[in-house]
Amino acid sequence: MKRSPLTAAALLAAALVTPGARAEDRSADAERLFREAQQLLEARDYANACPKLERAFSLDHKLGTLINLAFCHKAQETVWLAWLEFRHAEVMATAQGRTDRRDFVRQQLTEIERKGKLALVVVDNPRGEPITEVLVEDRRVPEAERGAVFMVEPTTTVDRKFTFRATGRKPVDRLVKVVRGDKSVQHVTVPPMEPGEEEAASAPAGPATPEPSLEGGAPAAPRSTPPPAEVGGTQRLFGWGVLGAGVVGVGVGSWFGVSALGNGCAGSSKNPPCTDDVKRAGDRDATVSTIAMAGGGVAVAAGIALVLTAPRTPARGAAAVTPTVGLGYAGLHGRF
Repeated sequence: MKRSPLTAAALLAAALVTPGARAEDRSADAERLFREAQQLLEARDYANACPKLERAFSLDHKLGTLINLAFCHKAQETVWLAWLEFRHAEVMATAQGRTDRRDFVRQQLTEIERKGKLALVVVDNPRGEPITEVLVEDRRVPEAERGAVFMVEPTTTVDRKFTFRATGRKPVDRLVKVVRGDKSVQHVTVPPMEPGEEEAASAPAGPATPEPSLEGGAPAAPRSTPPPAEVGGTQRLFGWGVLGAGVVGVGVGSWFGVSALGNGCAGSSKNPPCTDDVKRAGDRDATVSTIAMAGGGVAVAAGIALVLTAPRTPARGAAAVTPTVGLGYAGLHGRF
C-alpha cells in the first residue's frame, strides 16, 4: 500500500525518537531495580534483592551492578554463582582500569576460595584447538580458554557438562566428574573437535534470569560478563546516521515548503487557480513541511551532539553502591 507523504514524515519522526526513548526507559528501569534491591539488601532480604539486581544488570551491564549482584549471591551463600560473578567483575574492572574495584573483588574471591567449597579446575588443550570459550553447565567461565584456573561446584549425583567452542570448529560437550581436593587442580582435556563453521554467536552480555539449580542445590552461574564496551565508535557512527537522516528530513521539509508556497492559493500566485483541491493540497504540503523540518532539525542537532560527545576511550562501569561487610551485618553504602 502506498503511503502518503504525511504518513511517511510521521514515521520518519517516530524512527528518530524511538531509539533514544528506549535507551532512557532501559536506564530508568535499571536504576529503579537497583534502588529497590539496595533497600532489600540493607534489610538482608537477599532472596528478593538478588533477582532485582540480576534484572538490573541485564539492562545496564554496569560493573557496579555486577559487583552488588555478586555480593548479594555471596551473602545468600550461592557460592559458585557469587564466585563467577566476582570473577567476571575482576576481568571488567581490570579492563576498565578500576583498581579500587578490582582490589575489592579480589578480596571477595580470596575469601570464597579459602572456604574450600569449590573445586579447582584447569583446561588442557594438547591439540592446540583455537578455543574461544569454555562453558560449565552452559555458563561461560572467563579466561578458562586461556588456561586460567577456575572454580566449579563439585559433582554430587550428575557430572558437570563442559562445553568447548573454537574458531572453525563445531562445539563439543563433555561430561566431567568434578572432585574437590586439597588445593589440587583437576585437569580437563579439550576433546577432539570436528571442523565446522566458525561460531559467530558469543555469550550473552551478562547473567540471565536465574535458572533451575544444579544437583545438590548449587545455583547456575552467569553466562558471561560483557567486556567494557567500546562505545565511542558505535556512538559516532550512530550520530552520523542520525545527522544524515536529519538532513534528509530538512530537505524533504524544504521541498514541501516550496511546493506549498507555489500553490495557487498562496501569496499572489494565480497558477494554478485556487480551487478547493488545490487549497487542500497546499495545506497538506505545508503540514508535511512543518513535520519534516521539525523532525529533521531535531535529528541534525542530536546527530551533531552524538558525534561531538562520542567517547574515545572504553566505557567505564557506571557508579554503583559499594558493598559493606561486617560482623553479623551485610549492606551497602554510597555509589562510586
